[in-house]
Amino acid sequence: LGFAPEITDSPVDPVGGEAPKGSLIFSVVDDSGKAVPSRLTFRKPDGSRQKIFTETQVLPEDLAIRPDVICTLSGAGHITLPVGQWVVYASRGPEWGIDRQQIDITAETATEAKFEIQHQVNTEGWAAADYHLHTLTYSGHGDSNLTERIISIASEALEVGIATDHNHHTDYAPTVKELSAGEHFQGVVGNEISVPLGHFNAFPLEPWGEVVDTASSNGPVMFRTVRKMGIEGGETPVIQVNHPRWEAIDYFRIAGLDPITGESADSDWSVDFDSVEIFNENAGWGYYDAETTDRHVGTSRHSVLEDWHNLLNHGARITAVGNSDSHTVNVNLAGWPRNYFPVSNDQPGQIPVKEICDTVKQGQVFTTFGPFVKFSVNGKGMGETVQAERAAVRLKIEVHAADWIDVDRVLVVVDGDVVETIPVPDTREILRLKDERKIPVRTDGWIAIRVEGDDSLAPIVPDKDRPVLPIAMTNPVYVDVDGDGRVSAPVEVARLWLENFQGDELELHSEWQARQPHQRVAMLHACSMDSETNRTLLLWGLKDPNRLVWLAASRTIERLEIGNDEVLTAELLKRYGQKELDPWALSVLLRAMPAEESGPRVADLLGSKGKEALGIHTRQVISLLPGQFVRRMFVSEPLPGGGKEGILRVLALPEEERQTRRVLLSTEEGPFDLKQYGDERGRSGDCVFALRCVLVSPDDRRVTLAVGSDDGCLLQVNGITVIEDFAEQGVDPLDHLIQVPLKKGDNEVFLLVENGGGKSGASLRVLDEKVVVQSAVKGLQKQVSHRQLALADLRALHAASVLYFIDHQGWPKNIDDLVKAKIIAEPLRDPWGGDYQLRPVGKNMEILCLGADQTEGGIGIEADLRYSP
Repeated sequence: LGFAPEITDSPVDPVGGEAPKGSLIFSVVDDSGKAVPSRLTFRKPDGSRQKIFTETQVLPEDLAIRPDVICTLSGAGHITLPVGQWVVYASRGPEWGIDRQQIDITAETATEAKFEIQHQVNTEGWAAADYHLHTLTYSGHGDSNLTERIISIASEALEVGIATDHNHHTDYAPTVKELSAGEHFQGVVGNEISVPLGHFNAFPLEPWGEVVDTASSNGPVMFRTVRKMGIEGGETPVIQVNHPRWEAIDYFRIAGLDPITGESADSDWSVDFDSVEIFNENAGWGYYDAETTDRHVGTSRHSVLEDWHNLLNHGARITAVGNSDSHTVNVNLAGWPRNYFPVSNDQPGQIPVKEICDTVKQGQVFTTFGPFVKFSVNGKGMGETVQAERAAVRLKIEVHAADWIDVDRVLVVVDGDVVETIPVPDTREILRLKDERKIPVRTDGWIAIRVEGDDSLAPIVPDKDRPVLPIAMTNPVYVDVDGDGRVSAPVEVARLWLENFQGDELELHSEWQARQPHQRVAMLHACSMDSETNRTLLLWGLKDPNRLVWLAASRTIERLEIGNDEVLTAELLKRYGQKELDPWALSVLLRAMPAEESGPRVADLLGSKGKEALGIHTRQVISLLPGQFVRRMFVSEPLPGGGKEGILRVLALPEEERQTRRVLLSTEEGPFDLKQYGDERGRSGDCVFALRCVLVSPDDRRVTLAVGSDDGCLLQVNGITVIEDFAEQGVDPLDHLIQVPLKKGDNEVFLLVENGGGKSGASLRVLDEKVVVQSAVKGLQKQVSHRQLALADLRALHAASVLYFIDHQGWPKNIDDLVKAKIIAEPLRDPWGGDYQLRPVGKNMEILCLGADQTEGGIGIEADLRYSP
């Protein structure tokens, strides 16, 4: 190393403060006695963590210091430590052994400790890479500056690190040169393109170059742009999708990728990327499915591992990777997980960038939290294609691991299904498993290997709300079984089989039984039309014990719109009736049912348990809700006052001071735009709006109301307050789901909505098909003058006429037309018992009331009233 600290009697003082302390003279050496970059992890003898170090910049050219961790580039130093007993672990990534020593620190004295670690796993011909690394310097969050990032990378024995600061082309090379760290590590310029569509890594790129438009929201356009951004005369950039199910920055959800089918019809979707993170951060976010595991999953909802299986089964050769996404020195350690790829030169600085990129594009990578995997099929490695012989292939598998890393089993994965589980001997020898076996293969497809251990990697990799486990996943070898020189993906295989099927149900059943679950799922995805054969497959799918299969059957029923089939409906209802179904499964089953079955069940589920019943999947079933949005309500003038106090003040006002005389129409999406209405009336902020309508029930019944408001609201039904919510919030149509009793006939609904400022709105939905919404409130006729009521009727009739025009491309001739079109519930008569008249005037409609004398003209209460905005 270019920098080697002088070990003197005076230690650097990362502890700081005035508490009693001594010092530690340390060195971390390899088998030959040479000091190596490494990490020291400090614990108390009982295993507890302590905040030891507060001064992080005491030797910045060699040490990256955090409260209980020191990364050292030189592998030697002299530091202060608090007085007491400490357990210190020296480590250098998963290829190396660890040295654990307990040391006693006494005041004003120096303790010496020499840590010896061995390079236990022979990775010759392979290099370790983390394709997702950040700095505080250029990403703007985290805690690792550029120098600390290089030191932390070297301390974990990463040989390649991709600089992927957010929307910035960071170049590690000058810092690597300054620290003389080039013999250990090569940096590659990249960028985490962070846009509304999600987060994507691209590399290699020009140092400090122009970045992608940060407002990009269309996948096909953005990916084409990125492909043109490579180094001039060099590699076309790799595109990697980062944490694609991490809520709010989850490309797969934003672009509409169905976690069941592995397909998207969204125009923002593109599969023109090279790799996807199935592990993200030290916790490995994305690996587990939130609905089927009791492990902590962060904000991820669906398994990216399963997404990857789906993409492969549709023929998209996407490479699975895992990365630390480290923004910090020790909260997320660099290189956990990491990726290994084959190299032509074991010197990090001599690895061609083209090799780094091509191995990702060609799927010649495996990702790991420790186990090192060698794997071939008929002598070919990851990303390659082999020819099956007599419907079988031969696997060779080797698993190596440092002696502190647990390995318990090796799983053989075919088309997404574990077809064999190979127990690993209970040993801590470096070579854990060397296995060779033949496995049968029926059709074209792919084979990969997954390795699992059950013991946590702590304290070397601290637990992250759940144990961090030693897991590895290879990319696949592709298998050509039919000998046509190409590998058809499982969904394509299934489609071709169904096209050639001659209708023999015994043959169909035999084929179904011979398939593994993911292959059955592929068969269901291949069902492209309604047919007797496909209905048979869907019925078998619904009855299948495997969750993936019956979810796929449900989604296919929805796609083919055949949920009204009596046999399929009965099986869907049977599935729905199972105990302890998770919210995702409930939403999928409900979407597959016919409307008359799904609607009442959604209303009952949400009405009795609220949005918690379906959680974030509630949005999947909104379209299934029965009933209707209230589209027209009477509204007051904006009344001064905001917040809780404003609502309560308006509630206490006499009725005549909060009269609801104006008709308000909702937007196409359902909510009323109170901001626009308020602006038209001269006030939209720091005010309260009073809204009324009548719900007409055919009998005494309980119904579910869905209410949303921006900001707070108070809702009364028949004078009884059923909702009080004074929070600042946006309009969520399902914010409040409440069951209320209605009496036969008219039921008055009174809603107060306050707005402190900005947008304002409200929505009201009645989740019952039998309840009719009527805007006019009979009781109000006694509280306003005849002319005031007539004016309100004129506005309401004009609004109704506009709705009629939209639906019928012409104006109504009279009020009866509005009744027949079910826009109003019954004919309206003016307060004097006369008929309102509808008169087209050019491109508009005039509504006329003849007044008290029921003849045109007149003055005072006999004057005509006209409305034509």
